[in-house]
Amino acid sequence: GKMEGANGFGTFANGGNSVRYGNLELYLMGLIGEHELNEVQYAENPESQGFGKFTADEIITFSAAQLIAEHGSRIPSVENSQKEFNAITIVISHGKMSDSDLADISTNLENFARKSPPDGAWNGVYNFWQATQEKASLNIQLSEANLK
Repeated sequence: GKMEGANGFGTFANGGNSVRYGNLELYLMGLIGEHELNEVQYAENPESQGFGKFTADEIITFSAAQLIAEHGSRIPSVENSQKEFNAITIVISHGKMSDSDLADISTNLENFARKSPPDGAWNGVYNFWQATQEKASLNIQLSEANLK
């Protein structure tokens, strides 16, 4: 996205749609069960050493069993969790958007929400369905009447 002329996702983003949801994220979303949850690592007292590098006192690892024992099982379970999500998109513009801009937005939203890979214009990045390992879908109702 853009804000005041700046391009991209920003300094601290993960690369936007180039990275799929991680194992813990899929579990927290209710898309995988406890038996699929991998161990989780985190850095104790991390300190930045420059772009993309850090040092830490220790890397701590939690097994799936430890996480469940400490925090409990996810509710609802993977069998009962939501798999289809609805979304709304709001675009704020300083002026009237061109037909080309509106078409680009519509195409990108359609690509992001489809239950199949996005078209070639996306150059290999993932849509929501792919990022969730094809376990969840996103519904974005596009209405040309609402595009102004």
